[in-house]
Amino acid sequence: MSRYQNRTYDTCIDIGNEGVPWCPTLLDGQGNYIEGFREPCLPTCDVNNCPIGFYLNVLDHTCYHFSSNIINKTEKSYADAQEKCRFLGATLWEPRVREAQSMLQGVELNPGHFHDLSAYTMIGIQ
Repeated sequence: MSRYQNRTYDTCIDIGNEGVPWCPTLLDGQGNYIEGFREPCLPTCDVNNCPIGFYLNVLDHTCYHFSSNIINKTEKSYADAQEKCRFLGATLWEPRVREAQSMLQGVELNPGHFHDLSAYTMIGIQ
């Protein structure tokens, strides 16, 4: 695992390298990528620009994250949800059209997640 631009990854990424997948070859003591120390990934390596805990939305190539499925661990207010997003380096996802939410209803969720999307606070990274 490594951190790049304040986000943690466990695969090759192609961010900041003109679309060429890469992985770090040297990290600092906190696991942060040290600029200039990278190598290209093999064609067989996974490439995922979504940080750990986020999923790729293949329709618009953004990343999203579902809040906890445990009611007492979800954010209680809009302001709390925004703060959680900022902490994760993300922004609160606010669907403006029904199709945006409907798209996620077909997503295969991890075991234990609610299947009623209205129960989630959703956040995304652009």
